Amino acid sequence: MICPCAAGLKEEFVNQKDMTDRLRAIMEHPSYRLAYLDTDFIRSDELRPLRLHLELMKPEVMMDEAGIQSTIVVFGGTRIIEPKEAKQRLEELQSARDKDTNSVELDKKIRVAERIVAKSHYYNADSDPGSGAFTCCVGRRRVLEERLQRRFSGRGRCN
Repeated sequence: MICPCAAGLKEEFVNQKDMTDRLRAIMEHPSYRLAYLDTDFIRSDELRPLRLHLELMKPEVMMDEAGIQSTIVVFGGTRIIEPKEAKQRLEELQSARDKDTNSVELDKKIRVAERIVAKSHYYNADSDPGSGAFTCCVGRRRVLEERLQRRFSGRGRCN
């Protein structure tokens, strides 16, 4: 026969183990993770603006630590070309459409060429050195490198 006080101890032990398991389950729940360590939380759609802010802030902090005071941002693209060349390509496509009026593919290329002509004035946006502190450069990489080197030579390091 079991001592009545021993029966109570067994029940208390089971309750204690059950409480420990419950406590462990609570503490391991995602809501108890520190926010910056919770990758599921950080990657959630609601935190996208914060992630974007961090992506912008990181290079700024690193440049401040390195003592970099100004930079040049170059947006390169293969579609933005000189205005003269853009207009010439559009005219060639329009001439081809005059010969083939039913080409859906040609119509699509013409719409793209028209947008490129509309944006082509940005190709020379940095040609005036006195235009201000902000410079926007677009174009092919080799051309951009030459233009930037020419424009900023003698004004510090150019890497």
